[in-house]
Amino acid sequence: MIGHITALNLGLHEGVLTDFHGHQFKFDLKALPAGTVPTLVQELYFTPTLTAAGLAAISLQQHHHDGTRVVVPPVYDSSAPQFVRIGDVVIKLAQIKAYELTTVQNEIRNGYESRARHLVIQMKGGRQFNFYNWDGINIDDVMRTLTLFHPVNQKSS
Repeated sequence: MIGHITALNLGLHEGVLTDFHGHQFKFDLKALPAGTVPTLVQELYFTPTLTAAGLAAISLQQHHHDGTRVVVPPVYDSSAPQFVRIGDVVIKLAQIKAYELTTVQNEIRNGYESRARHLVIQMKGGRQFNFYNWDGINIDDVMRTLTLFHPVNQKSS
């Protein structure tokens, strides 16, 4: 599986990997490959396992980009690519084609049409993300962040 480091507890020598479905897996920092410095949003391959304490990640390996998955490198300087984290999704700002807050119907949830205000992010590769406030995400905060860091591709209402 592939996950991103979403929490580090250096005092307890453990961290948390979150997969693309939002499942969280604890791991021991000693399980990282030799020479790896753990950073938040770092992407790793791992093998999931169920223990008495819950889900755990074992056999950690660094992910090398193969062109099919998003790799989230740690940012060391201001000229590095910028990313925005929305819930459990990490998006590279340069890959955003357009985004807007809208009430236009484009999704059916639980069998009902939704005309609620939501944030739509269209990616250059054709993928589209829809975020609602009831997803545990403050879409107004996300919109402010996108407007601040990536104003070029905002659709006008």
